[in-house]
Amino acid sequence: MQVQISADRTRRTSLLVIVAMCTLGPALPGAQQEPIDVTIDIKPGDEPTVIDPRSGGMIPVAILSSPEFDATSVDPGTVRFGANGDEAAPVRSMREDIDRDGDTDLLFLFRAPQTRISCGDTSASLTGNTRSGQAIAGTESFTTEGCGSA
Repeated sequence: MQVQISADRTRRTSLLVIVAMCTLGPALPGAQQEPIDVTIDIKPGDEPTVIDPRSGGMIPVAILSSPEFDATSVDPGTVRFGANGDEAAPVRSMREDIDRDGDTDLLFLFRAPQTRISCGDTSASLTGNTRSGQAIAGTESFTTEGCGSA
């Protein structure tokens, strides 16, 4: 393919944009990739999942590996969990086969008050990035207890 470069500044700018789009793709500077949807398990082993938002304790949350996603690729320093998925940083993280399927999952511990989960909430989210910078997100449903009537 031959491209004729014109002395016209507008055409040169357009050409540079076209070359950049072909080379880099159509993303605009600063544009975010859609996060990979990951499977999380709040309070692994609890069925159904029940959270006491007034507890001062820890809430364990696992990111489960699957054939499509290796949970150990997640950068623990980027993980957040809570009512919206951006509230609490983990206090601790560990690698473990949570669901006993033979692959390694990631388990995080979060301080319950920092998650901003409230009485009546029905789901919480976890967000983060892989070590290569790909965004991840997962959500799970639960019920709350220990709220009493005000």
